[in-house]
Amino acid sequence: MRVAFCGASGTGKSFLASQIQDTFFGVPLCPVGSRSVTAAMGLQSAYDVDKLGLRAEFQRRLFDEKTAWENAHDTFVTDRSVFDNLVYSELEGFHRESSELEEVVKHMSRYTLVVVCLKACFQDIGDDIFRKKDPEYHTRFEDRLLKLLVAHRVPFQSVTAIGKAPRAKQVLDFVRRSRA
Repeated sequence: MRVAFCGASGTGKSFLASQIQDTFFGVPLCPVGSRSVTAAMGLQSAYDVDKLGLRAEFQRRLFDEKTAWENAHDTFVTDRSVFDNLVYSELEGFHRESSELEEVVKHMSRYTLVVVCLKACFQDIGDDIFRKKDPEYHTRFEDRLLKLLVAHRVPFQSVTAIGKAPRAKQVLDFVRRSRA
């Protein structure tokens, strides 16, 4: 089982990933993400990398560290797919070379289940200072993510249920069906 969640900020990916981790006896949750990489670079936020001209280094480190961790584990859940990271980099004005895009697409095939959390069903940005508050930004993110998934023929399931318990049940049902 290698489950990847995709979706805009605040759509419940981390909560749903933790439900899988709890339900399936401690499936490891990938600890690598933009926050861990920015912290390792001595920064507070992924958005700070642009101010310092470090977007290329940040994106490379994020991809390399995330894929290294995921490749070292036969079973895992991650609350951000490598496509999510690609879309964020594009929205911030950084575009990968075609060979790098091929690496990202290839790694997407490692996930046995890709789950998209749609912002129309749930989004709560809350008071997290590291999240952009602009709803249009999150709409652009989701639109680009869905286009990439379809263009590269990545099979995915969408979370459409409303409410924490129904969303968790829907995702756990996806996982059980994918394992059958």
